[in-house]
Amino acid sequence: DLQQQYRSVLVSQNNLLECFREEVVNIRRQCQRSIVLNNILKNQRYECLAKTEMENFQNIIQQLLNKSKFLETLNEDQIQYINANDIRSNKKILTTISDVDTILERTYFNDNVILWYSSDNMKLEREDEWRQTYQELLLELPRCEPRRKLIYVDFSDFEQKLEYFKIVRFPSTIHNDDKSTSLPPIEINVLLMGETGVGKSTFINAFVNYLKFEKLQQAEQGEPIVLIPVSFLITIGEHFNEFIVKFGDVDQNENYEQQGQSVTQQCKSYVFNLNDRLCLRLIDTPGIGDTRG
Repeated sequence: DLQQQYRSVLVSQNNLLECFREEVVNIRRQCQRSIVLNNILKNQRYECLAKTEMENFQNIIQQLLNKSKFLETLNEDQIQYINANDIRSNKKILTTISDVDTILERTYFNDNVILWYSSDNMKLEREDEWRQTYQELLLELPRCEPRRKLIYVDFSDFEQKLEYFKIVRFPSTIHNDDKSTSLPPIEINVLLMGETGVGKSTFINAFVNYLKFEKLQQAEQGEPIVLIPVSFLITIGEHFNEFIVKFGDVDQNENYEQQGQSVTQQCKSYVFNLNDRLCLRLIDTPGIGDTRG
C-alpha cells in the first residue's frame, strides 16, 4: 500500500534524524566515534531511506501522477475508463482476457459503444501508434449515428499481459427490418506526392483538425492536433523579425532541421475511420527534389 509505505518512510526519517542528533552530541562530547553514524545507516530499519529505494518510491509516485493526468484527459474527451481488474464475474476476479471479453460482450452487446483494450506499457512502447489510434477514435465518435460511447479498458495491472491493442465495436452488426446484415467496409487510399516543402504533412495535420473542429472559432480556442511535427518561419513587425514556430513532439521520421532536405524521412500512413464503414488512409511521402538526391 502506497500510503503505508509513505508513512513508513516518514517514521524512519524521523527516527533516523533523532538518532543522528543524539549521536552527534555524543561525538562532540567525545563519548562516541564518528563511525557510529555509519553503523546507524546500515541498520535495516532505514533501508527504505536508501537511494535506490527512494528512487523507486519516486518513480511510483510519478507513475501515479501521470496516470491521474491521463484519467483527467479521458474525462475531458468524454471517454469512460474501466480498470480490467475491477471487472468481476459473480464477485470472482478474472484472470484471462477471454474472461473479460465474455463479461463485456454480455454487458454491452446491445449498446452503441467502442471498447478499446490498452495498457500503460503499450502506451509507452508503441507511443506513435497509440496516439494515432486515440485521435482516430475521437474523430470517429461524432460521426456515428447515433453517437457512440468510447470506453477505455485498462489492462495495465491485469494478470494476463495484453499483447496488442484491441478495439471492439458494439453492436457488431447493423439491424435492418429485423434482419442482421453486415455491410462491406469501404477503404480509400490517398497517396500524397509533391516537392519538398509543398505542405504534404501540413495538409494531413490540417485535415485531422478539420475533422476535429466544426468551426474555425473552436479550433482557435482548442488545442490543435499535431499528428506530424511541423516547423515554419514567420515574420513579424515593421522590421520583419523572423520567428520559427514549431508544433508537435520530436519524431525520428520528421526532420525539419536541414534546409533543402525533405522533412518526412520515410513513407507513413495515417488511417481515419470516418464512420462505421468508411476508412480513409492518407499516405505521407518524402518530398521530391531533396538536396540529398
